Amino acid sequence: MSLQQPRTGPLIISPQNTHPQYQSLFFTRFPAEIRLQVWELVFDETEIEIPHYDEFELPRCWFAIVQTCRLAYSETIDLLYSQTRFNNLELCHLKRIQRMIPPRRWTKIQFLHLHVLFEPWRRERGNRFYIWRSKMYGTEYWPAICETLETLPSLRELRLTIHDERHWFTAERLWWLQNVKASEVFEIRFPNPVSDDFEAMSSQGVPWQLVT
Repeated sequence: MSLQQPRTGPLIISPQNTHPQYQSLFFTRFPAEIRLQVWELVFDETEIEIPHYDEFELPRCWFAIVQTCRLAYSETIDLLYSQTRFNNLELCHLKRIQRMIPPRRWTKIQFLHLHVLFEPWRRERGNRFYIWRSKMYGTEYWPAICETLETLPSLRELRLTIHDERHWFTAERLWWLQNVKASEVFEIRFPNPVSDDFEAMSSQGVPWQLVT
């Protein structure tokens, strides 16, 4: 029986139903602490780059190693989520990943780069843009973004790139992130010019670093 992809509800493997894999030299000759070091090297700087469109699912190759057997699954499943760098996500991608995986795996995520779009939702076709929604995309989802990020207690590196050509985003709304934590890097980048209010926040002991 093959293990399922995270998007369909992966099996939660417990020690009592994990085969010891006596036929494998990797599992029989190396103690668990050595195998853990090997797995850490395998998953080091694993990266998932998400393109900017809605059609999205986690790549199958990302989940390949943990599908080899139940013992490999039990030893690597936490590393799969904690070592992977989820890059260039939008909110729809992040919420979809949250629905795909069990809560105890979701809280293992440590590296995240999220794009926040404060603009009409549009898609390019040829040389023309087609407006999909009349509402500002970011204004509708900014509270949901903050609430979702608060459910990631293990974050080490969090990078937010905020696209705000119409200058809807204010320094006051940035304070909604005050309960979001990242232990090593918390960076907020603005590709477009911002007001002096944002620069003034840097002297107020905020947990994030502004990059303009």
